[in-house]
Amino acid sequence: AEYAAHLAQRTNARLVLFHAVEMPFVADELTVSLPHLDGLNQRHLQRLDEMAVQMSHRFGICVEHRLRVGHPSVMLNQVFREENADLVVLRLRGTNPIGRLLMGSLTATLLREAKLPVLVVPRDFVFHGIRHILFACDFRPLSRTNASNPLSPLRAIAKAFKATVEVMHLPQPLAAGHDGETPVRESYWEEQLQGLQLGYTFLYEENLDHGIDQGVCDSHADLLAMVPHRHTFFQRLLDKSNVQKMAFHTRVPLLALPAGTSEK
Repeated sequence: AEYAAHLAQRTNARLVLFHAVEMPFVADELTVSLPHLDGLNQRHLQRLDEMAVQMSHRFGICVEHRLRVGHPSVMLNQVFREENADLVVLRLRGTNPIGRLLMGSLTATLLREAKLPVLVVPRDFVFHGIRHILFACDFRPLSRTNASNPLSPLRAIAKAFKATVEVMHLPQPLAAGHDGETPVRESYWEEQLQGLQLGYTFLYEENLDHGIDQGVCDSHADLLAMVPHRHTFFQRLLDKSNVQKMAFHTRVPLLALPAGTSEK
C-alpha cells in the first residue's frame, strides 16, 4: 500500500484500497448461519477507513477504499473497470516474487490472464524511489488495446520519477535457415517509449531466468518490467510444472503489462 501511495503521489493519481471477502461455499441442503459475517465486514471497513485516512494525511493524496464480497480476481477485475484504474498494485507474502507466483495465488491468476497491468511488490520491500527500470522483452511488436499504448503504465512511472529505462532483448528460437542473429530494433522501442531515457542490452544467456536476474543486479534496477506474451519466457515462468526448475530470485518489484487483445 505504501508503494502504491508513493506512485500515486508522484503521478498525481487517486489511490483505491481494495479488499475482497470470499464467501464460504454452502450446500443448498444445509442451513448454515453466518452471524459474524456482517461484523467481520464492518471490521474490515473500519480498518480500510483508518488506512485511507492515515495514508491521505501522510502522502497528501486522495485515498478511497472499496470492499466487495466474492472471488478476489473477479471482484478486482470489476472494480478495476468501474474505477477506470490504470494499475493494480499487489504485495507478495514471500521474499521470492516468481516463486510465490507459482503457488496458485491471486497474483499468479492475474498475471496468467494478462488483462490488467499488475505491479507486484515483494514482502518487506522498502521504497527508495525509482531511478532505473529494466524492461525485459522479446522482439515481437505489441498490439494496442482500445488505441492505447500497452506500455502506458511504464511510461508514466518512468516520467514521474525521471527514471532511465534499459531495454533488455530476450532471444527467440531461431527459424530454419536463420543466420543466427536477430536484429535489435531500437527504433521500434524508441517510438513506443518516446521521450524517455533509453538504453539497450541483449541477453545471450540460454538460462533466461538467471540472465534476467543477473541483469537486474548488474544494472541496479529498482523495477523489472515485462510483457507476458503467450508461449514465451514469462509464461513458462508461470507454468506450475516448472516450479522446481526456477532459480529466479529478484527482489525488486515486477511490473507485468498486458500485451493487448490481438496478440496470438
